[in-house]
Amino acid sequence: MENNKKDREESVHHEKIEIKKPELHDEKIRHFSKKKLFLVLVAASLLAICIGIGVHIIQKNDKKPTSISSKVVDHTVKIIGNAPKTGASFLSSPTKLNDLNLFKNTIPLFGADESCYSSQTYQIIPGCTTPRPLSITYSQIGTNAKNQPFILATVVDNSNGVNYTAGTFLFVKTATNTYTFFENFYKKQEHGNNYSSQYWADEVQNLADTFSSTVTINKTDDITDFTFPQTVTIAGATFNLPAVGDFTGIGNFIDPPVPPANSTKLGSIGTINFYKNIQADANGYQVVAVLAYIGNYQIQYQPYDTMISSNSYINFDTSIPGGEVSTSNLFTQQPGCGKIAGFLIDKNPSSSNLKKIGVGPSGQTVYQLINSDPLLGFIYANDYANGQYVQDTTLQGLSLQQFQDKHAVMLTKNSLGDYQIYLRADMFSQGQCGKPVIYLYPTHTQSVDVKVAAAITKSLPTYGSDGWKNVIAHPNGTLSYQNDVYPNLFWEGTGDGSYPTVNSGTIVKTSDAAVTIKKQLQQQGLNNNEITDFLAYWVPKLPNTPYTRLTWFNTEQMNQLAPLTISPAPSTLLRVFLDFQGLQKPYSLPTQALTTTSRNGFTAVEWGGLLR
Repeated sequence: MENNKKDREESVHHEKIEIKKPELHDEKIRHFSKKKLFLVLVAASLLAICIGIGVHIIQKNDKKPTSISSKVVDHTVKIIGNAPKTGASFLSSPTKLNDLNLFKNTIPLFGADESCYSSQTYQIIPGCTTPRPLSITYSQIGTNAKNQPFILATVVDNSNGVNYTAGTFLFVKTATNTYTFFENFYKKQEHGNNYSSQYWADEVQNLADTFSSTVTINKTDDITDFTFPQTVTIAGATFNLPAVGDFTGIGNFIDPPVPPANSTKLGSIGTINFYKNIQADANGYQVVAVLAYIGNYQIQYQPYDTMISSNSYINFDTSIPGGEVSTSNLFTQQPGCGKIAGFLIDKNPSSSNLKKIGVGPSGQTVYQLINSDPLLGFIYANDYANGQYVQDTTLQGLSLQQFQDKHAVMLTKNSLGDYQIYLRADMFSQGQCGKPVIYLYPTHTQSVDVKVAAAITKSLPTYGSDGWKNVIAHPNGTLSYQNDVYPNLFWEGTGDGSYPTVNSGTIVKTSDAAVTIKKQLQQQGLNNNEITDFLAYWVPKLPNTPYTRLTWFNTEQMNQLAPLTISPAPSTLLRVFLDFQGLQKPYSLPTQALTTTSRNGFTAVEWGGLLR
């Protein structure tokens, strides 16, 4: 760029010299008439002025900072591929209904009360019909093309004090007091695209034994009114349905309000409404998700992002002092061990704080925040944290300028008009759920099945295709499984649910972290053995920074992140999960209120943490 500028300046100088030559040779000027001389001088002057203005504009453009366009973003939503089947209509707010009595016996699907299980046979005592304490509510959410009402039944488990949703069931009211349940739709909704035929046959029978005589199970047809298109374009960009485990294009019913708070409508396609939702807002960044709704049936779309696609590289401007060419993989999601929750954006981008460093795979301008930008400072101090979570030792302990030269944090302007943040995958930890262990304490020896809704990468004992089946649990916590004895069930992996937002916690000196963790585990109801196990695993993994943030996720949050199914279900379920982060200095964070869970009857306890 400097060479081009020099060439332009030399060209201007040359033109001026050429213009002045006639003035240096009086003998040539005499041959022109005064009129011709006047015209030549005027033309020469205009040429010099134009060249000067051109150089001024070029120099000005070279120096001015990157500007943030105020152009209104076109959020027109268009479908790519086959449009979903139309004809259904949905209520803006579900209508609550009286008890329809569609469940005659909840024991086959949800298990009986603990008192119904024999300590000798581990089976339900004949004649015992005491169900688990469940509450079932009904609501109409819309009608199909035949004007038949869609009825949603929500089952809530009230047995452990948490009151979590144990299941949702969609029925179609086909006549007065006559309802149809579609087996194929339920199978996709609950189990994804691949499910063991052996276990499915058992569940189908359980469904038949659970529903009342007013319900007919349709085994051949499907409900297509809740089908989302695989691909859509929003403001010219491609968004896809993500595949999470075996689940592709399958949504879930949520409670009102729809849409959730902090949402902006992007557009509609038939009965499908699209929203931009701010899922987290803190420290200069936001976590944004694109959500789609059919009534109160929700699914999340992910952008097809060439910045993070395989074999897609950035054309870096190598003339920038200190800049390096990087081919490292990038990620743009909020760190955690749940499914993809959204993408990161700069909350308050400033044109003067953006520096162009290259061009992306699709021709998009790639920026870097300047060293003094507050968001960059937060990411460097708290997320990079001196490289304590980095595996490559050459990327640890970098100064801020070295961190910048590695292009650890980059931004591009996406189709929604936001400056999206990208982080180098080898310089930050995305994390997974680290060593959650499950303790089982039945009141008598009995057989227990345990299943975690997660993509499990490690386990002990080995996690089967449908979980741990027929674990013999003893009142002292000892577990017998496939001819071996274990103190607990261990797993690691990524939960099928969304990772909770960190919005409270405790910031302590790292030297005081172990003592604080022990105290907080006691506050939440863990016993001495569980606390000892937790400290033995996690204390060595604490950061070496001056301060540490400690945030705990409770049972309700863990049931959303990685739903846990235990059969027979325990009377008390206690789940604790630690998200911790090393800090160079403390910052203002709301104090977290911890509650104690009392143990009654058959108790299951799980602890874990974020493995960075």
